[in-house]
Amino acid sequence: MTDSMAVAAEPETVVSPGATALDSRTTVSALICLFIMGPMFFLLMPLYVGALADYVGLNNQQIGTLTSLELLGSCLASLSGLFWIRKIDWRKTATASALALLVFNLISTIVSDNLGMLIVIRMGSGFSSGCLLAIAIVALGDTTRLDRNFAFAIAGQLSLSGALFFLLPQLITQHGVNAVFGVFAGSALFALIACIFVPGRGREHSQARLSGGGAWRPLWGLAGSTSFFLAQTAFWAFVERMGADAEFSPEFIGVALGVSTLVSIGAALGVGWLTQVVSRFWIMLVAGLGELACLAALMGGFSATTYFIAVVLFQICWNGWVPIQMANIAAVDTSGRFTVLIGLFQAIGVASGPVLVVQFLTGGSFLPVNIVSGVFVILAVLLFAPIAIDRTST
Repeated sequence: MTDSMAVAAEPETVVSPGATALDSRTTVSALICLFIMGPMFFLLMPLYVGALADYVGLNNQQIGTLTSLELLGSCLASLSGLFWIRKIDWRKTATASALALLVFNLISTIVSDNLGMLIVIRMGSGFSSGCLLAIAIVALGDTTRLDRNFAFAIAGQLSLSGALFFLLPQLITQHGVNAVFGVFAGSALFALIACIFVPGRGREHSQARLSGGGAWRPLWGLAGSTSFFLAQTAFWAFVERMGADAEFSPEFIGVALGVSTLVSIGAALGVGWLTQVVSRFWIMLVAGLGELACLAALMGGFSATTYFIAVVLFQICWNGWVPIQMANIAAVDTSGRFTVLIGLFQAIGVASGPVLVVQFLTGGSFLPVNIVSGVFVILAVLLFAPIAIDRTST
């Protein structure tokens, strides 16, 4: 078979001398720590947004701008990772990023009343966070048991953030937004300690040829991933404000967010088993419909019970979807070049959600949040359909 007729093959993987150490429990635990601690500002975004509104006095447009620019910093880190992730020492880069993240969060406690300065500092914090997450994703992807390791990493994110949703509202009441920045700084400190056990490099991969139309199919999934995460952050950035607008207490909102995060741990861990008996496409479709039901339930007036159930179900659908979408992209990535972009395309969606929604927020109504989120949930399902349906038929 000639080169021009060749179908893109699976990329050949050459195990580097450090690959055995990469699979050690200590190394995997350190990488999971980076995976959890790096994006803490995103995991706690509802409480973060609430503290910015209540204790800094920012309006919805200012909050949307600040959080989107912080997420943009993380997005830029993921994009830059395409050029440095396989070329420079991971341990040194992670250490520098964790140290910078610690410093940026400590400075944030001093300049929280200066919006212009705070935006600059938070963008730097977002970039440092993005570097940690990029290293964690790529390094965990180089381990032998990557499915299990990613499942533990996601469950770890949910467990810690869920616990903080219970504890942090009381600290915010006592110390304002500095309580949030303090938690972010503490997370950076844990990441800095974990960097001691981060490997300097991972596996070495040879590049596969991008030939044949099928080699480009992961782009459908990557676009769907952007759409899905845009929908999530469009809603997640303002879910706390929606509860506050309905005059629910901060403690009740914190409990709802905490329970939703803890319950969704089962969804993140359970989809690996569920895909053995139900096709990926149907799981994604049901999750999408579940999110649409939650968004519909929170349109207009709603009770505390409705809010609680909707927030919990939304989180279950969200975290049940994420592992499946990553598996779908990897399953059709015959060139081996697109899976590394998952974090970048997710970051684009994460950064775009809040800034898109604020363009439509007028008169104190949060209805645009539900509409924008719902539209992009539907788009995500449609974009994943070509590869998810094809995958389940093979």
